[in-house]
Amino acid sequence: MGKIQTHAFASVKCGFSSLSSAAVSLAQPVLAPQPTVTRQLDRMVAKGLVQRIAHASDRRLTLAPITPRGQALARGLIERARAHERRALAPFGRERAMLLKLVLAEMIEQRRRPAAQAR
Repeated sequence: MGKIQTHAFASVKCGFSSLSSAAVSLAQPVLAPQPTVTRQLDRMVAKGLVQRIAHASDRRLTLAPITPRGQALARGLIERARAHERRALAPFGRERAMLLKLVLAEMIEQRRRPAAQAR
């Protein structure tokens, strides 16, 4: 699984159980262009990790729920990510690591806010 596909899949697992306009919803959190995410989603569909389902009432929207096979893969990816985080933060100690995570979370939140609200 490639870097962008791994990030997209982690976003599917962690952030969204189903997505409207799946590629558009995933493009921002994985910091990838929407066409790239669309291709990665196509690959994940082909591997049976997610499904594409037309929205019941809005033909413009596509839902991309994760499959049981995708859930199993995601569990392994999440554990690997947590282990990596522990290793990366270990040199900082518990308090400084928590502070770093708080600062990073705040930076992410600020990036998500519309520019007008961030000022």
